[in-house]
Amino acid sequence: MFTTGQRSLGGRHDRPPALTARRSPRARPAVLLLALLAALVPALAAASLARADDFSWVDARFLHQAHQGGENEVPTNTMYGLAYALTHGADMLEIDVHVSKDGHVVVGHDQTVDRTTNGAGRIQDMTLAELRRLDSAHWFVPGRSTVHGLPDDAYVMRGIRTGAKPPPAGYDADDFAIPTLREVLDAYPNVPLNVEIKGADDAEKFRVADALADLLAPLGRRDVVVASFVQEAIDRFKARAPDVPVSAGVAASVGFLLLGQDLPPGTVALQLPFAFDPGSIGIKGPVLDDLPVELNLAQRWVTDRAHAAGVAVHYWQVPETDAAYRQVVDVCGDGIMTTSPTVLEGFLERADVPRMGGQGAARGADGCPHGPPEPPPGCRLRVAKLVVPRDGRIPVRIERHGDLRTACAGVVELRTADPVAVPGAKARARRVARRARHRVRVADRRVRRALRAARGRERTPAVTRRIRTLRRRAAQARRTSRRAARAAKAGPSRVVLGTARFSAPARRMGTTVDVVPTADGRRILAAGPAIAVRTTVEGSRRDARTLPLRTR
Repeated sequence: MFTTGQRSLGGRHDRPPALTARRSPRARPAVLLLALLAALVPALAAASLARADDFSWVDARFLHQAHQGGENEVPTNTMYGLAYALTHGADMLEIDVHVSKDGHVVVGHDQTVDRTTNGAGRIQDMTLAELRRLDSAHWFVPGRSTVHGLPDDAYVMRGIRTGAKPPPAGYDADDFAIPTLREVLDAYPNVPLNVEIKGADDAEKFRVADALADLLAPLGRRDVVVASFVQEAIDRFKARAPDVPVSAGVAASVGFLLLGQDLPPGTVALQLPFAFDPGSIGIKGPVLDDLPVELNLAQRWVTDRAHAAGVAVHYWQVPETDAAYRQVVDVCGDGIMTTSPTVLEGFLERADVPRMGGQGAARGADGCPHGPPEPPPGCRLRVAKLVVPRDGRIPVRIERHGDLRTACAGVVELRTADPVAVPGAKARARRVARRARHRVRVADRRVRRALRAARGRERTPAVTRRIRTLRRRAAQARRTSRRAARAAKAGPSRVVLGTARFSAPARRMGTTVDVVPTADGRRILAAGPAIAVRTTVEGSRRDARTLPLRTR
């Protein structure tokens, strides 16, 4: 999935001059230490966290790309859809972006909100606040994507965004809004992304390209690829963000495949339709005279030519059938953008296709000359989002990356990011301190009574043990009383809201964990509409970050 550079430490010519000279007995420990380090460096490199700047697109296969999150199964381009796709086998997300009136890069396919939401108007003419109020599931019909004109009961997710009906378990109303690209990037920093520039005309596309470049350029992510049908929009983006990978536009792709032209610099992928009509975009020439009306591009000569140039090949508009999937896999295509994640994932699992997270057969088992390297080991987990509490639980959305071959155990803890005063805690602490002082007095009285009863008498072993036990209990009561007194005087603190142990399922980059709040956690959640939470999740390593939590 990712590769890490390694430097030899053990070769003769790599040694410092002092180590190539005569070795004294005193130098041997240093030599042995260097030899040990030389043996460990490859293992440590393999075990290190895979970084986005090590990502290789030509080796990144086979990519299950959820197109708009999988718009046949979920509302298009929503956080609900993206999370759903990752929990159902996707290992890459495809989204489209526009720019709002106030300059925010937002996720959405159409130039207007009319088709997919309960609103109307062009995205570029609406502010982010106006866009966020809309219901992105308003016209969604499961299995049919976005459809207008059906009976109301066909729209099973209509009204979740507005609060008219409850969300599915593990989600909240915000998951059905129009998200920003920043929201997606923050939630899934380890999930490869395909971001397509949208716009009604070249001027709007250029505005989107500029805003997108300003957002992506500082991140340094190599696992994000920017796409557009219009090569000029990609060139505009590339001029502003030269280090961010891009795919070829339609004209550049056709020119490369059919006319022998070079791809633009920085191109890492061809993103091609399964079947293509060259005449539909006005491409004419002698080489095209004998082509059928529709050219099927899922062909080995296409992928061979692309791979020889060092670029990947991703297919879209692939019929959601085993036969079409099989054709793409057999010609060594590198990924499919699917509208039906569960259907594609079922095929990939049955066909045992080699995958980025180590799922499926070993590299090369599919007969392709390139493929995913061994994934970085361990259970690598990260909290993607804290969902609004429901039914006495806090749903925690988890992102998983790296080795996905087996289930892995994790622990998540939620703690207030800032010191807080738990409602009623001070009064409870004072009551506890009073009870502790009372227990000290009772314990001391029992010791005194035992000593008086033993005065003037011969102390038997049983009496001695009794007095020793009472004194030990009195000492424990005093220690408890001191702790209670300190707690009664203490100010606000960072409070544990809850912890949970869980098992992250195999073959999935996403899962949701329910955390049951502590007693203090319940009081804090009941006190305010939102709090900042320090999340910590541990698998094979520890990851901590601060996230907002809306409590209602």
